[in-house]
Amino acid sequence: MFVFFLQDIEKIKGVCKPSKFGVGLSKIVDHSVMQALEISGSEITFKTDTLQSFLISYAIKNLMGLHSIDFDVDLSLDRLVLYEPGGHFNCHCSSSSKDSSI
Repeated sequence: MFVFFLQDIEKIKGVCKPSKFGVGLSKIVDHSVMQALEISGSEITFKTDTLQSFLISYAIKNLMGLHSIDFDVDLSLDRLVLYEPGGHFNCHCSSSSKDSSI
C-alpha cells in the first residue's frame, strides 16, 4: 500500500478516467461491477530510476510473495487504479469460456 498526500490524489484524479473492465476490445464501464478511476500505464513516467527500482522491489516482495530473485525481471505497469471510499470491484464472470473464468 502506498500513502499519498490529498493534493497528490486530486492531481491524479484530474487525469484519470472511469475504470473499465473486461477482455481486449470488450472492456466497458459498469459501475455495478467496478467503481474506480484509472490512468493507463503508458501515461505514467518515473522521474528517477530509484523510484522505479523501489516499485519493482515492492511488487516482487509484497505482491508476488518472493523474498529475493535470482533472475532478471521486466516489470511494466498496465494501469494505476484508484479506489475512493465506496469504490469496489465485484467478482464477476467476464467471459463465457468453458473454464468459467472469474
